[in-house]
Amino acid sequence: MKSIRNKAVVSIKQKVGRGRPPKADASPVGIQAVDIAIDVLKVLVARASSMSLSELARASRLQPSRLHRYMVSFARHGLIRQSPVTGEYDLGPLARTIGAAAFGRHNGLSVVHEVLSSLCAESGCSVGIYIWTDLGPTLTRMEMGAEVQPVSLREGAALPLCGSATGRVFLAYLPSSVTRQLVKAEIASNLEEGLAVWPEQKLSSELEKIRANRIYWTSEAILPASLAVSPVFSASGKLHSVFVVIRKRGQNKKPELQRLQKLIESKLDLLALELT
Repeated sequence: MKSIRNKAVVSIKQKVGRGRPPKADASPVGIQAVDIAIDVLKVLVARASSMSLSELARASRLQPSRLHRYMVSFARHGLIRQSPVTGEYDLGPLARTIGAAAFGRHNGLSVVHEVLSSLCAESGCSVGIYIWTDLGPTLTRMEMGAEVQPVSLREGAALPLCGSATGRVFLAYLPSSVTRQLVKAEIASNLEEGLAVWPEQKLSSELEKIRANRIYWTSEAILPASLAVSPVFSASGKLHSVFVVIRKRGQNKKPELQRLQKLIESKLDLLALELT
């Protein structure tokens, strides 16, 4: 009788145990192969350009033979494509579709894209829109104006924070807790590669200048062109995204710049009403 009672108690405890939520420190078990595959794709995204198998193997710390099997599956489903000329790998059509779907679900982004198109048409300038992602300022749409730009801008590509005009606008308006780790990584990378680093005092002064003006006019940028960079705010005053307007060559006269400024400001006013 006692043995039966003990078995019943054990059975009840087991059933109760099964219904309990997992402990807070318990990590759900995933699929290792999927984790590795995602890490490989992250390397391609971070590089922002095509890579050879050997480069990708070094960056992802996988043996080339093992990595190649992943690449075959990726290519089969369109996550990556291999150049028939160079043999290098890049993100494929499915990856672009996923990215476009993610961008499209970003709050209010479809409205911003419509305004971007109208700004491009009315100004004749090339116009881009950047949002904040884990990679930093990330291009979601680029509308090309009348002039061909000397630098190719890929949707989904991320910019540095200190080293780009767009990045500095994000730095000016986002909390340092959001940007701190990327800034540290950028500085460390620049020092390692022997590239210039913005002095802290100079950067702080530049950020104050950005906050004091609705439009950040600059020619000190990754693009070899003069830019008008503008933060886009929602109705609540929260930073939503950043507009980048690439001025046309020779567009330096005061009346032309005033017209462009008024046009940009009118679009920003419209978005402030549309973005709730």
